[in-house]
Amino acid sequence: MKELACAAAQDLLPLYIDGLLSPESQALVKEHLESCESCRKAYERMCADWAEQAEKEREEGRDFARSLKRARRKLSRRALRNLLIGLFAGAAVCLLVLWQQGVFAKRAQSTAPDGSITAAVYGADVTGLFPQGGAVTLITTGEFNSWAIYGNAVFEGMWWSPDSKRLLVQMEFDGEQYLELISFEHGNSRNLAFYLDALTAEAEYLDGVRLKENGRPDIAYDFVQWSANGRAMLFFYTGYDETGAEVMGYFWYDLNGRAYGCVRMENEAAEGKILMAGVRPDGSRFYTMENGLDENGNVREAVFTVGEGTAFVGCEEVKEGDVVRVTFWGVEDPNIPVLSVALVEEAQEDR
Repeated sequence: MKELACAAAQDLLPLYIDGLLSPESQALVKEHLESCESCRKAYERMCADWAEQAEKEREEGRDFARSLKRARRKLSRRALRNLLIGLFAGAAVCLLVLWQQGVFAKRAQSTAPDGSITAAVYGADVTGLFPQGGAVTLITTGEFNSWAIYGNAVFEGMWWSPDSKRLLVQMEFDGEQYLELISFEHGNSRNLAFYLDALTAEAEYLDGVRLKENGRPDIAYDFVQWSANGRAMLFFYTGYDETGAEVMGYFWYDLNGRAYGCVRMENEAAEGKILMAGVRPDGSRFYTMENGLDENGNVREAVFTVGEGTAFVGCEEVKEGDVVRVTFWGVEDPNIPVLSVALVEEAQEDR
């Protein structure tokens, strides 16, 4: 095998280190390095320089990778920040739109029994660009689209008639009770409290009731329920007489402007057959019963509500057809029940 000169061997060292020589040339250079100390030292220096350069390049690569990672991290933080800003901005816009539409001011929503009309009540004037407090807005949609604003009003409740033709909305309006009776059948409305005051001012069962400065009776009315045909409403009334004593009772009011079935429950008793049982809007149970005859010979009705102050005497419950004696004690002693119900005669199954 021929030998290499030192100059030729050193020229081939870069290719030798990278393993790019032919097998024969690779063997010649290897053999020469084993026998030539000068070329072997040159080879070792070249290997050390290359290793140092490779490490430097690897370090530069690691630095670049770290820089790239930091850049990506910055981009991620910036993207996350922009995303959060976008989300908050979007949520703020949505909340503003909902506020403009009065969603947060909505107090109640109710649909007529036949599904034809939906009434929504808001505790603010929501007809402008932004809701304005201190008012009540009533909006109806469906077969009858309308809106009405009641300034300085507070919403208390609303109830549909069973035939879906009327809606009663109870409010406090300018410090006075306001019962807005809306007739979708005739397309009009009226303050029913005014008509009730006119009736109760002349009612014998409310003789001696204290009057307010405007001359109207000092009476508050609470809606109980509609009649089955939607032509009458049952009201519970409370007020005060001239001595300051509280008076209370029930009466039916029909759409012809008449009050009937009136009873003033003031330290008195009623005895008769239970005609009907029902549930008030607040969830309490009530019963209507016969209560003698009026001056025209018609059956009078009395109404009593079962609550915490009701005591059942000789029974745990009563039902339609039972004959009962109901006594209203009208006292504030917590040890004495406000109302006692005694079973006089139990209803027969065939009754």
